[in-house]
Amino acid sequence: MVGLHEFVNALLEGIITGRGMSDGASARVAQQYLKHDLLKGFPIPRMKVAELEAELQFAVASPLVTQSTVASNEIGKNISYRIQYLLLSVANNPSIKGFFSKKKGSRQKWNDRSIELSQSLDAILSNQDINGDLAVDMLSLSVQNFFYAIAIDCSAPELLTEIGNILVPESNQNNEHPLTDAIAEEIKKIVNSVPTIDDSNIRRSPELTDSLPGLNILVTASELEGLDASQVQKLKLVCHAGDRKWIKKDGGTEEPTYILDRE
Repeated sequence: MVGLHEFVNALLEGIITGRGMSDGASARVAQQYLKHDLLKGFPIPRMKVAELEAELQFAVASPLVTQSTVASNEIGKNISYRIQYLLLSVANNPSIKGFFSKKKGSRQKWNDRSIELSQSLDAILSNQDINGDLAVDMLSLSVQNFFYAIAIDCSAPELLTEIGNILVPESNQNNEHPLTDAIAEEIKKIVNSVPTIDDSNIRRSPELTDSLPGLNILVTASELEGLDASQVQKLKLVCHAGDRKWIKKDGGTEEPTYILDRE
């Protein structure tokens, strides 16, 4: 199965090549007419394709609607669980455990905020309008808000310093926003480690082509944007003639020069 651009390119190239062969035949006939006493006054036979229309069978390679970063609810849950596991590993760090033991009720506040974070993560991952880098940014912001909310609930700004010591590599300690950058990097690693939608894989999928017999053109969704259902039922290709010819250019030189111009 070929792509639409490949098919259109091959079709137009074939038309142009065929027209060139036809013009060559016309030139040969013209020479023969010139040598014939009766035919040399006749017009030279020449075929002109004013318009070509073709209806194509096609398959759509990817959905027409915008997809979220994750390909299914289960993958979204996997990303959410991995982020929550990251926060659990922070909570089980000896320095954070020491903070919990000193600040009465801080562990319960952490758990309460964790429930809110889980809901926030699920909302982001189920939003069909959020994908790619925007998803990473939104997830990172939710984790940042989680840490800041805990620090505020416990009236303990030093908690952010402790969390930074856990998440921020020593090489990034001097960054302007070390904790923010570290959270974003961790979230990006998690999202990139989970299978997400890849249009190129869908386009090459043998299952897709095998399950659609008789369809010989593969069209990407972006090529069908703005079309309603009735327009998408059949793909119609219309080609109009746009002939060009060589025109002798008056340059005053011994060797004549020619330029391409339209008829």
